[in-house]
Amino acid sequence: MQRTTGFLFFQLIWFRLI
Repeated sequence: MQRTTGFLFFQLIWFRLI
């Protein structure tokens, strides 16, 4: 579960970066 949360957070940051 922690891994999924980290991945989701990472994706959110990446989306905001783009």
